[in-house]
Amino acid sequence: MLERNEKGKLSLKSLDLEIFIGDLFAKCSTEEEIDWLQEQLQSCVECSAEERLEEL
Repeated sequence: MLERNEKGKLSLKSLDLEIFIGDLFAKCSTEEEIDWLQEQLQSCVECSAEERLEEL
């Protein structure tokens, strides 16, 4: 989903990412589950970004 192009710039295959995330949300049966999953994903993204920033 995330690659470097020939010029060294990051390239995100956003459609692939949207499909992956959509598949996760498709497992949700209630609004509460959707809200919960959204919070979990947001927390995961924030934590991963913070960890990577500390490494740089």
